[in-house]
Amino acid sequence: MAGRASPYYQAGLKAAYPLSKHWSAQLHLLNGCQMISDSNRGKSVGGQVAYSTERLSLSLNGIAGPELPDDNHDIRRLIDLVATYKIRASFSLGVSADVARERRPVGDDVSWKGIGLYARFAPPTSRTAFSLRGEYYDDRDAAISGIAQTLKEVTATLEHRPVEPLILNLDGLYDRSSATAFVGDERGPDGALLHKRDQFLLLIGAVASF
Repeated sequence: MAGRASPYYQAGLKAAYPLSKHWSAQLHLLNGCQMISDSNRGKSVGGQVAYSTERLSLSLNGIAGPELPDDNHDIRRLIDLVATYKIRASFSLGVSADVARERRPVGDDVSWKGIGLYARFAPPTSRTAFSLRGEYYDDRDAAISGIAQTLKEVTATLEHRPVEPLILNLDGLYDRSSATAFVGDERGPDGALLHKRDQFLLLIGAVASF
């Protein structure tokens, strides 16, 4: 939402340039928003302007281009703002906000938006960190999720580095939607699984760097 509302992986070319001690800029030429291989003949263009100090980090990101399959004309536009502030060496706060709009071949334009708040506790001398985030995602046009809904989420993450190249994560996520967006455990009279408005997930992950 901001994790759900903005792309977190892309494929293409990036040019970065430091403007000064604190300012930098980037220009992106991409296959698309949240995709590796392109779904049409059009490319997307993105950019970033960032400011950073020892405690504060700000970035304004944007992307625009045709994203619908086999459609080179209807443009998606997304703006993303991310800010983090380090209160002390071990504790930082962050916020991210996203607003997007997309033309459709038939009907009105669709839009979606999201905001996320983050807190992270990571003592410099410890291999363990803890983070908590809350997110709000508005997709009333069913533009991205496929369901007309507003979604709220809370996630707690416990992170541990047993050795420097390896990160182990334990995530607890609670989602609640305004629609019956999640598949439940109970079945209806026809034997099909019933849908519900909320879900809880426990995830274990590992990331290794080389």
